[in-house]
Amino acid sequence: MAGILNFILWFFVILFLLKFIGRLLAPLLLRYFTNKMQSKFQQQFKENFSNQSYNSKKEGEVTIEKQKHKKNNKSKDIEGEYIDFEEIED
Repeated sequence: MAGILNFILWFFVILFLLKFIGRLLAPLLLRYFTNKMQSKFQQQFKENFSNQSYNSKKEGEVTIEKQKHKKNNKSKDIEGEYIDFEEIED
């Protein structure tokens, strides 16, 4: 009986300590990750902005880039054949 009470006591003490430490560390960890993500986004923005300035075109210039479209004939085979049904009265 004493072993069970000892276990329950230590369980709640450790649980309380984990909650307390979690409340202290959670804001620090969140701040660290938000700063890390912010710096990553800024770096990506700078890379994209610098690439645009080198590849920039004159205002009003239009370019058309054609993409190759592959036609899938498989979809017609899968769909099957349409059959028009008529109601028959008995």
